[in-house]
Parts: sequence; structure tokens; C-alpha cells
Amino acid sequence: MSVKNGEVEGPKNILLFKAPKCSNSGRQLLRDFRILKRHNSVFQTHMTQHMNGKHQTVKDEAIHLARNYKCGLYCIASSSKKKPLGLEIGRVFNKLSLESVKFKVLDYVPIDAFRRAYTHRNISETSDYAVSLVIAQGSFFSNGSMKQAKEILTDFFHSYNDGKIYLEGVEQAIIISSKEPDLIYIRRYKIGLTCGTGADSPKVQLYEMGPSIDLQLTDSCIPDPELMKKAMETNKKIHITPGIGVDKKIIKRGKNAKTTIMANTVGKVYVPPQNFDQIYTPHAKLRKQRGKEND
Repeated sequence: MSVKNGEVEGPKNILLFKAPKCSNSGRQLLRDFRILKRHNSVFQTHMTQHMNGKHQTVKDEAIHLARNYKCGLYCIASSSKKKPLGLEIGRVFNKLSLESVKFKVLDYVPIDAFRRAYTHRNISETSDYAVSLVIAQGSFFSNGSMKQAKEILTDFFHSYNDGKIYLEGVEQAIIISSKEPDLIYIRRYKIGLTCGTGADSPKVQLYEMGPSIDLQLTDSCIPDPELMKKAMETNKKIHITPGIGVDKKIIKRGKNAKTTIMANTVGKVYVPPQNFDQIYTPHAKLRKQRGKEND
């Protein structure tokens, strides 16, 4: 959400929270999210509804745990009569709930169901550190609650940001699409690259790896304007110049300044022409007396 030093921040830690009423499909869905976000996610279950002597809702407990684990996102899986499988995904900023969206899961196929299929085809799984290519498509993401849902889901699934991308390092693609006003489809594919003889560019093949999720947007919580303004604030770009045997200093990058390979800052400074005969120095008289004595 926020921008630091002119660069978009990396992926946030995610709290995966199981509500007290949660079906087996909800637990399996959280496990699949844990597989996709194994390096920056925390899985917790509902423990108690009383914290600090006050009755707390499931959302309040999830936000409380997100603060403790320093998570910027939370995902709650629950079950009810109206929603056999429901999801709530939201952002946390400054230890407060910033915004959230609620979904009803219409259809869900776990990763294990796809795993049985691609093992027979000798297709290997993606590596633990695979970079995900997240694509959000659909005309219904242009405004309103659907746009908010798209931004939160993209923030939920996006991987690490880097100025350089190694093509073979992008092993999987997560597609978030919308064909109807309140329906969202999430699919995950493995990207296979095969180079043919005499071809300049590799041939791309997609293998669906799961999970396959169909969501219906049921509700959304609009962020507070003042809190959203603070979350979107940007910091001035700073330059850190480390030195050998010297503590690190944080300074503003000056004009006509650059950093060398040895991490030293080199800058050009304009100095006007100086007439040394007219420059006053406090020891000018003493220098003249010593000159006469030498003569």
C-alpha cells in the first residue's frame, strides 16, 4: 500500500485465521493459501472470544493477532447457513483495520485434486521460492467494490518486487478475472517454457495447478479517508552511504552526486575563480615578517 524511498513495498505478512465455525473445506482452503504464501504467512485458529476483559468478535481477534505477528493482511475462513464457505480478506494499517471485503465461495477445487492429475503427466511442482506473475483482468474491476476487491486480492497474492526479472524464475501465474459484476475467478497455472529448434522465443505452455476458486462479492468495508491518506503517504527518497569503519549515515542525495563501486559518494561542486592576493588570512602579517627575516 505505502511507498518507501520511491519504491513499492514488498509483500506483506498474512494472517490466515480459522473462525470457530469453519468447515473442512475452509480449513483446506487456508492450507492451500499457506502453500502459496508459505514464506510470509502465519496460520492461527480461534482460541477465545474474551480478550482484555471484553467480548471480541472474530474480526477483532484476527486484527489483534495480526498486530502481534506484524501482519499487514488477514484472511478469515468461516461457515454459516447462508455461507457454507465464506472468506473475509482485509488490510491492517497502524494497528487498525483499514479496509476489507467479504466473499461467498461458490466453487472450490483444492490443490490435492490437481496434484493427482499432473503427477501422472510427469509435471513437477513449482519450487518453494517461485515468483508468481499476478494478472487481474476484467472490465468489472474498473470502479466500486470490485475495484477494491481487485486491489486487495492482488496485494494478497503478489510476490516479491525486483527491478530485474529472470524469465525462467517466473514459474507460476495467478489469474484473477471477472466476467460478471460480482463474480471473481481465481486460477493458478504453472508456466512451462520449451525452446524449439530455430525459434527466437520460447514456447509457453500453461498447466493448471490449483487451487481453483470462484468467489461472489457480498460485502465491503470502505476505508476511513484520513487513515487511507496516512497509508498512502510517501517518504522522501534517501541515500544510505556506508563507509569502512564509519557508522552508516542517512543523507539526502545532492545534486550532481553519484555513488562509486566502493560505496563512496562523489559529487561535483562549483567553485568560482579566486584571487589569492586579495584573500584575507589572520596570519598574513606574521608571514611577511618571517619573509623579511629570511632575507
